[in-house]
Amino acid sequence: MYHLSAGSFILYQLLTLWCRYFCLITVAIMLVKASTKATKKRASTGPSGSNKRAKGTASQPIRVSSPSPPPPPTNALQALVSASQAPTFEARVRESRAEDSIVAPPEGSEHATAAASKAPEAATEADEAKDDEELEAFDAHLMDNHDGLDFKRIPKYQLPVKTHKYQKSWVYRHGYRVALRSYPRKIFWICHYCYHHRFTDIGRGIFHTTEAISAASRHLKEDKIGHNIVAPGQTPISKKPAGIYDALLAGKLPVSQAVANQLSGFNIQSFRLAAVRWLIENNHPLSEFESPAFRKLIALANPLAEDALW
Repeated sequence: MYHLSAGSFILYQLLTLWCRYFCLITVAIMLVKASTKATKKRASTGPSGSNKRAKGTASQPIRVSSPSPPPPPTNALQALVSASQAPTFEARVRESRAEDSIVAPPEGSEHATAAASKAPEAATEADEAKDDEELEAFDAHLMDNHDGLDFKRIPKYQLPVKTHKYQKSWVYRHGYRVALRSYPRKIFWICHYCYHHRFTDIGRGIFHTTEAISAASRHLKEDKIGHNIVAPGQTPISKKPAGIYDALLAGKLPVSQAVANQLSGFNIQSFRLAAVRWLIENNHPLSEFESPAFRKLIALANPLAEDALW
């Protein structure tokens, strides 16, 4: 008897196993092909096994079943495909109307051209007007008003580079806000009354307000024509007549020239010199001139003297 070595025996067993597996795989492939052919054949012949359409008679009509609705989508991809193939609203409207009832306007007609051109223009104008109204309502307290200002009369100034960041001061209701052309970061205030009466042509009524508006506020509070304006909530200061001569004029009493000359001529510089000498010789502090009691004392003696103090 022929004996195999250990290596040859193992190789023989491996070849045998491979042949068996190969046969099994071949049989499985043949069965799958046969099953596929049978399925295709049943699908082509239909459930009744015949492609012929059944014919009915008058006594025995054939009941036609309505097509069943498509099955619902089982995943996201099928839902997306079915949604893309669904008819749009415009398509359903077109299908619901008879084709003869749909009349398109003639190409190039006036009605078609006017309808196509006016609709976008009207919508654009309405949107722009609405945006302007919203902007004015939102920034009304920040916008600058330069109505009536002629920049040719003030060649050193220009429009400010930007509007107010916060709510603007009350002084800008009575003056223009402008910027210096040589350095636009510097903001100036021009009094309305002084500008319209051409006092600004000689440099009056223009104040630097970049950091503070105190100078413009003091100018508006001055007791003179077109001014005597204070901040909202404050009361304008009404000064009494500054002397006997002013009291006579306020009372509309006739004053001769000789009397007017005698009552006039208050020397402000002489009064100031006498006040400083009194301050030094009596060793009083400089704040004495700012004391309300002292100023009231001087005003009772002569309102012009109180006005002459610093």
